Amino acid sequence: MCGISFIFDSVDEILANNPIDLMVTCLNHRGPDAQGSVIKRHAALGHTRLSIVDIKGGSQPMSS
Repeated sequence: MCGISFIFDSVDEILANNPIDLMVTCLNHRGPDAQGSVIKRHAALGHTRLSIVDIKGGSQPMSS
């Protein structure tokens, strides 16, 4: 089981406070093996990962 969190904001001021890290910390029980976050302009994505069958190099969130 994994956890994801997402924030979209048309004003960058809320993302400047970086609430996505707090959201990811609250999801730690859903995936304690890895966690990450990425912020791009008006959107932030956070992810926790439970590694039952671990694929090498499967770190997330991925962005392009």
